[in-house]
Amino acid sequence: SKSTAPVATPYSQLTIGVPKETFPLERRVALTPSSVGALVSAGFKAVHVEADAGALAEFNNAAYEAAGATIVPDAAAALRQSIVLKVRPPSIDEVSLLAPDTTLLSYVYPGRN
Repeated sequence: SKSTAPVATPYSQLTIGVPKETFPLERRVALTPSSVGALVSAGFKAVHVEADAGALAEFNNAAYEAAGATIVPDAAAALRQSIVLKVRPPSIDEVSLLAPDTTLLSYVYPGRN
């Protein structure tokens, strides 16, 4: 019998979203500007970073834009992408904004959930 390998989606068809972390006192951000540059160089269609997502980690919007990111005005815009990157697990409100086919990459705390 003939087996078929799964078909991968090319990077050029994938967008990445980085929302601002909402957990109290969380200062980290899922991507640094240099990471954005690496993803853009790898051929991803776009990297959408919520405005001021990196501010508490001392990365400003201009640094993300210089690396190739598009700054989006709110979490909803960042959460509507093909792939969403977060440090903390999403809140219930954030989950409700994810598209049904979004891939979410974040820490998961199974002992707490």
